[in-house]
Parts: sequence; structure tokens; C-alpha cells
Amino acid sequence: MEDVFRNIRAVGFDLDGTLYAQTPQMDEEIADLIAAKILLKLPELKDLANAKEFSEKKYREFESRKKTLESVGYTNAGEIMEEVFRAADNARFLTKDERLVDLLKEIKKAKEYVYIITTAPEAEAKKKLGKLGVGETIFDIIICGDHPLIAQKPKDEIIFRHVVELSGIPAENHVYIGDREKSDIRAPQSIRMKAIAVGNDIAHADAYAARIYDIKTILL
Repeated sequence: MEDVFRNIRAVGFDLDGTLYAQTPQMDEEIADLIAAKILLKLPELKDLANAKEFSEKKYREFESRKKTLESVGYTNAGEIMEEVFRAADNARFLTKDERLVDLLKEIKKAKEYVYIITTAPEAEAKKKLGKLGVGETIFDIIICGDHPLIAQKPKDEIIFRHVVELSGIPAENHVYIGDREKSDIRAPQSIRMKAIAVGNDIAHADAYAARIYDIKTILL
């Protein structure tokens, strides 16, 4: 265990790109579906290629597909995201990951509170956890993209303050683990949580793990 994490009592996880690695095919299918929706709102972009370029630029800015849709005028972006996830069905690419299951069980045994915060809709998130072989009972709470606080402002400090309140554990005793700089690293750090970057070596993170399995030596 690294010293900076010695007082950690609660561990939070992102889902997509963290508990499993996104493949280029997964990313591409979702990006294409979102671009098609954007083209309907912005026909001046003329074709899918331009719409996709526009969409990916906004996604890098917001780190949220839902926020990207809202930025072009969709008032039902949450419903559209559910439609997109169903159409892409990225869960079909996932298989049971015994190593991940064992890791999460070890963390659950060692820590007081374990949770997930994801922008994926609840049905999609639970489907993916099922394909990975991860039982929902491992987590004290699973907060998904259709939760009112995420629906308002996807994964900003408000949702992390909410989890601190639910857990009864001070923010400085939490660590959040994810792959996005703004939503997974900076947002929890803004309320004094620690943050571990997975997959992407983010300079502001308190630690970096190339793969989710590598957090074992960091936290345990």
C-alpha cells in the first residue's frame, strides 16, 4: 500500500473504461450513434463525418456524451443516451473477469464502503456488471446516469458530496478510481478525495494504474 492511501476507508469506481477497458470498436459504435443524433439537430454540419468531428470535440470538453447532446439542444438527452446504449449494446463484448471479481472482493473486505458512480443508465450499467461477473452486492451503492444529481450535472463535485453524506465517511478518507481527468480525477479531488487514474496517466491524479488490477498494490 502506498502511504498516501493509508487512511482510505471508502473506495469509489467509474465503470466504463475503468472496471473494463473500452475497445476501439465500443467507442466507435457509440460515437457514430451520437454523431447521427447531432446531425439531426445541426444539419448545417452536412454529413456524419463532420457531425462526428464536432461531437468528439464536445465530448473531450465535457467528458459526457449526455452533456454533448444537451449542448446542441436535446432536452431529453438522458432518454437518447439510453437508446444509444441499447443500440450499441457494448455489454455483448464483455465476459466474466474472475481477476476483477477477486480484486473487488478483497477491496470490499478491506474497506468500509465501496461504490460505483457512472454516467451509464442503470439498466446498461447493471447489464455490464453482470457480464463481468461482478455481483451488485459488492457495492454499498451504485449511482447511475439516470440519478437526478448526475442528470443535472454529470459527475461533478455535487455527486461526490452526496456519496460522502451517504457513507458517513469524511471526503479525505475516500478514493475515486477512473479514467477521465475532469469527472474522475479533478471532481473528487475538489472536495479533498484522493483519485487514481486507470488507463490514462493523468498528471493531477494521486496515483496511476495502467490496468484496474494494478490498484491492488496501491490500495491494499
